[in-house]
Amino acid sequence: MDFDFCMRTVEEQIRWANQGAYMEYVYSSLSPAWHTITIEEMVNKIRKVGPERCILSSDLGQMHNPTPVVGLRVLYMLFLEKGFSEAEIATMCNKNPSKLLGLQ
Repeated sequence: MDFDFCMRTVEEQIRWANQGAYMEYVYSSLSPAWHTITIEEMVNKIRKVGPERCILSSDLGQMHNPTPVVGLRVLYMLFLEKGFSEAEIATMCNKNPSKLLGLQ
């Protein structure tokens, strides 16, 4: 499997989501250091897979990158600008990870 998950086809991701998997999309995939996907591609894939099967995170914390908090703020703002609702973002950032960790 590719190192950068977000580069997998949307058809593969839909199949995995239908089998119960959650897709994780991270800020670092958009950052200048790695830049393996555009925000448009990320948004398109998440719209097709569905926010209820996706997780947004930063994958940051390295010395050469912004802090995780800064990365998440940028990611959230980008998703708001692309038409995602606050509820959809909360699902991907709070509800889905909490569910996977058994915190609900």
